[in-house]
Amino acid sequence: MLQSSHRELRGRPGFPPSRMEGGKLSGLRGLLLVALFVHTSRAEAESIAPVTLWSLTHEAELVVWADVERVRQLPREPYAAPSLDDSDVATLKVRETWKGSAHPGERIDVHFAANLDCPRPARYEPGLAVVAFLMKQRGQWHTVALSYGTRYPEGPSEVEAFRRVVTTAREAQSLGPPSGRGQATPDFEAARRDWHVLASLHPATRWDGLYGATLGPGLTQAHRQQLARALVEHPPFDPELLQMLAALRGYSSKAVDRKVANILETLITEKEAPAWAGFALDRLRERYGEKPGWRRPWYEIPSNGRDESEVVNSTEVARDWLAFKKRHGLKPRPLSPPPPRRPGPDGAPSL
Repeated sequence: MLQSSHRELRGRPGFPPSRMEGGKLSGLRGLLLVALFVHTSRAEAESIAPVTLWSLTHEAELVVWADVERVRQLPREPYAAPSLDDSDVATLKVRETWKGSAHPGERIDVHFAANLDCPRPARYEPGLAVVAFLMKQRGQWHTVALSYGTRYPEGPSEVEAFRRVVTTAREAQSLGPPSGRGQATPDFEAARRDWHVLASLHPATRWDGLYGATLGPGLTQAHRQQLARALVEHPPFDPELLQMLAALRGYSSKAVDRKVANILETLITEKEAPAWAGFALDRLRERYGEKPGWRRPWYEIPSNGRDESEVVNSTEVARDWLAFKKRHGLKPRPLSPPPPRRPGPDGAPSL
């Protein structure tokens, strides 16, 4: 989506306004707009709104961590066009149940449409263990929210992160009004805020915690300490860095400053800087007491084409980064980004 033209981008929700359309991109609002735009593009590509673990847990009747034993194709008419109707059945063998009622070892058949391109269908891969969010329709199990409703933890740490986030969401939602309607209580709002912080701590669930959340207001010192530690221990190399820095605005931490500098050194000097890197640099400048001015988005850079605009933007960010390091005597060290994950919740490679 960041490859789209200026004309295509202008006016879309979550994208920073041009000077003609809204003036200055500054402060927390502008920062969150940049970060949220990246996630908005996921939704537009899929033709359904993104659905996080919070909403998946609320909507699902049954949440299981289970082995995908097999997938079989249902009979269909030759040359039939893809549709939302069922085309396949996945057989799951339950390992654990995190919501609802299913016994370990129980087998569950889940009906889904595997032959769709857009919106992307639920993904069931034989031989892998999936966290599946399920609901019953017409007496059959189906996946909540298509591709968003199947998640694949990689290793024990990620399994524990999903388990903790799902069970905490279920407990927090029990404090809310029935069916999610009516006035939310202060206890419920506090529990939901705690959940967003909790989900943001682990890379496997960070997208779910940050998406659609403004974490700055209402955060306690303990929240900020947790987020700071998570950023240092599990540094993000994608636009989620912007949202974490927004949550940590005003929170002093030399460890965070060093880690962010190392992240930017990796992103800006090791290869062409991503379009959002300049905004992350501005947040780091604020942490050093500077007052960055307005930064123009790459699509407002005069050029002969999109690729040239991105190259110019990357060059400008690299120049600003070099000047910043000289001003503060910084000598950051590049980091090794984490290995690519399996496809993310929308079926596209994770950022």
